[in-house]
Amino acid sequence: MKEKIKKIINLKCLAILIGFLLFCWYIIMPPIIYFSCNKKAIKRSQERFKEEYSYRTGEIEKGVFIESDYEFYYKKCLRDWGQRR
Repeated sequence: MKEKIKKIINLKCLAILIGFLLFCWYIIMPPIIYFSCNKKAIKRSQERFKEEYSYRTGEIEKGVFIESDYEFYYKKCLRDWGQRR
């Protein structure tokens, strides 16, 4: 009888743990992933802008980048994290 109760308690704990992990992945992680991908995409697109337009160094300091490069790196980062297909 006590073994059955222990099994039931263990299964409930396992279910709670799985539920918590799913909650973290689907509710908490997406905003964190979007924020980090945004920062990475801006940084990479600015680096590419710097490579292509090295004579326009003043604009890089202002945060100028090519939007198509930003979108490419942002979507790539999201795909790497499994957020987009």
